[in-house]
Amino acid sequence: MRFVTSWWQGHGAFKHGTSQPRYVLEHVQVMASMLARHGGHKLTCVTDDPAAVRAAGIHAISMPPEVRKLPTFLPKLWLWSEELGQEIGERYACIDLDALVLADLAPLLYKAEMVIWNWCGGEYYNTSLFALDPGCRSRVWSEFSMEAMERAKKDWLHRQIVDGIGRHRSTVWTGDQSWVSWLLGPGEATISPAGAVRQFRHVDDAAAKPPGVRVFFFCGPMCPQSVARDVPWVAREWR
Repeated sequence: MRFVTSWWQGHGAFKHGTSQPRYVLEHVQVMASMLARHGGHKLTCVTDDPAAVRAAGIHAISMPPEVRKLPTFLPKLWLWSEELGQEIGERYACIDLDALVLADLAPLLYKAEMVIWNWCGGEYYNTSLFALDPGCRSRVWSEFSMEAMERAKKDWLHRQIVDGIGRHRSTVWTGDQSWVSWLLGPGEATISPAGAVRQFRHVDDAAAKPPGVRVFFFCGPMCPQSVARDVPWVAREWR
């Protein structure tokens, strides 16, 4: 399977609160290495620095200027675009750079024309990992604009209050994940078994590599490199 990650020097490249505050080329290189080691998969990087990525031996696609200018993590929405799907030309999986890949992910990613991780703080979906056929759900990008997102944000929060569904979803609009959840709604195929994809938690996972987990995501301020300094088994795997 073709995997796609994104690396750009905008606001979304930051991991606050760590001694490595910004993702660097090393993170892309390690992701390519982990995917090759676990399943023989190839990585494409959507980036604003394609020359550096290609010099590292990794396939790169230049992120359009209007995309890289978007705030926070919104450039990730372009990963659903018709344009990218046509350039990739085959089913592809999108994965964030804050992942620690421990096993082949392909068996998790062929359930439907699109599958997406559904662990998140109140929203339907987590955009850290999803797979889709080219052009599938392309309206995630084609219908996006900053104005449309502002209207969606008001509608999303209003519905939670009026319908009482705030008990089940966050009343905070987080950006790209909230847009995807609002636009697509519930019912998309999700990645299973759920325990194969997890958020890393020090209290549960630092002592030893947990069985059955195929990939960890280091949500929030953490990234695999910062955790590897204190957790030996993470250091052995993040390479």
